[in-house]
Order: sequence, then C-alpha cells, then structure tokens
Amino acid sequence: MEINEECIILRRKFQSDWNKFARDILGVRLDRRQRRILEAIQKERRVSVRSGHAAGKDYVAAVTSLCFLYLNVPSKVINTAPTDRQVINIMMSEIARIYKSAKVNLGGDLWTHKITFKDPDWFLLGFKTKDKKPEDWTGFHSPSLMVVITEASGIDQVTFDAIEGILTGNSRLVLIFNPNRTTGEAYQSTRSPLYKKFKLNCLNEVNVRAKKILIPGQVDFEWIDEKIRKPGWVVEISEGEANRDAYDFKWEGKWYRPNDLFLVKVMGEFPRATEDTLIPLSWIEMANDRWQDLQGRGEGKLKLGVDVAGMGRDLTVFAFRK
Repeated sequence: MEINEECIILRRKFQSDWNKFARDILGVRLDRRQRRILEAIQKERRVSVRSGHAAGKDYVAAVTSLCFLYLNVPSKVINTAPTDRQVINIMMSEIARIYKSAKVNLGGDLWTHKITFKDPDWFLLGFKTKDKKPEDWTGFHSPSLMVVITEASGIDQVTFDAIEGILTGNSRLVLIFNPNRTTGEAYQSTRSPLYKKFKLNCLNEVNVRAKKILIPGQVDFEWIDEKIRKPGWVVEISEGEANRDAYDFKWEGKWYRPNDLFLVKVMGEFPRATEDTLIPLSWIEMANDRWQDLQGRGEGKLKLGVDVAGMGRDLTVFAFRK
C-alpha cells in the first residue's frame, strides 16, 4: 500500500513539529524528557541518549524513526544494533506496534525487519550491524538519511567510521545505549560538542516517582526497589557518609551507594574505573547478549557453567550452554 493523499497533507503540516506528529498522528504518549529528545533529534544532526533499564529510550527511538520516515519523503531510515534480538525483538517490535496503532493509515508495507514503499529509495530497514561490511554502508546514501543505533556502546569504531561517510545532507545519527563502556564512540559522544546529549536516570522516571504505573512498559517503583534490596547492587550508608559526587542517593528514607551495575542499569551512569577489575562490565554485557542470541541453537550435550560465590557480597551464578 502506498502513502495516501491524507498523509501527504499531514506531512507538510507536521514537518516543523515532530512532537505534534507523534501525538496526533502516531497516537503515542511521550513523557517530558522523551519529548525533549524528539525535539532535539528534529533539530540536531547528532543526538546521544544514555539510559538506565526500561527508561523509554527504545520507544522514543522508534517514534523518532517513524517521524523521520514519514516527514521526509523519500528518505532512508536505518535501525541497527549488535544483535538480531535487539533489532527484531526490541527496535522493530516497537516500530511495528506504533505503526499498527497509528491514528491514520501511514501507508507503506510493514515487514518483520523493514517498512517499504514503491519508491526503492524510501524505506526503513533494521539489521544486525555485523551483517554489513564497512563498504556496504555507502549504498545507503540519501538526501534524507537517519541512522539509529541501539546499544551503541557495543558497536566497533570501524562501523562508526563507515557510517560517518554517509552522514551528508539532511542526515541524523542517534545513539541509544546503556553506558557500560568507557571507550568507543558512544562514550565519546557524551563528551563531544558534536552531539546533543541526554541521560535517562530510572530514579527520576514517571512511574518510579509516582509509585504507580502511569506509562505502561516503563521502569516502575517495584523494579527499582527490588534492585536496591538485591545483594550486590547497592550498599546502605549513613546520611553523614552520603556524597552526591559519588552518586549516593536517598530511597525510602535511607541512603545508598550504588555499585557499577546499579550505576549503569538504573542511573544511566558510566561504571567507575577500578584498578582491581579483571573483567570489565562491558565484557559481561556483550557475553550475555551473545548467550541470549545463541541459547538453544548449539549442538552437542547440554552443559552447565557455575561460578560459586566466595565471601562478601558475591552471588553464585549459573548458565547452561551447548
């Protein structure tokens, strides 16, 4: 199905106000910070969003992708991530849900990993980053181009260099990530003057502050409370020990000091650099992503790996593999 005349008229009306298009046409509800991010992406060429878990970063990325696709005709929108699961189950799943529930018929054909039109130069495409060689990115040149990268901290510099070569004309680069690495383009984007920067701290999210579900799907009070009570995520301290510069925070009348896992997963902060860290958190995150993608697809006998905890706050963990 090709885009209809109604959408053409609406496109002209909403090109200068993506938030209005998101609300009135896509029918989505964004919180205040998500609206600020969408407005920034409308106006800025590069935007960096680091975030804690389920703070709405992938949702606003999906809204952004559809806004650019339908308000710039023809255009190419690339959604990419380190793994197939992140592309199909997260990025494209969010896009499909918004597409299907839009207030008007958006037009185009929705597939598992793309939205296409009769014009071959007008599409949205999702794929795992490693599915493309650096030279393949040159084929995505377009007068209007958007590249959205989720879990951008897991993308190597060679890929970023290839993407850099196609960011001409009316282009956008959007980086969405948990800040689990202190190297690479995603990390540098939080310091570079080329990027408009945002941070989403789960402690400040709407559902958490209200202690009830106002925005379905976003992080809630119970999830945060569970992590605070879970061994190994935070350490309870006295008010006199509290230091805001160390990201200490108050929760339900008590003060806590976060460890690296809480900093990254909840507060959207980078892990502290420690001399005694043998295995960086980013390695653990990438290994977990590979395990999620490959589990159950191997050959041979099922094996169980176990890491038995010692003294202190460590936990015993186990995982199966083939």
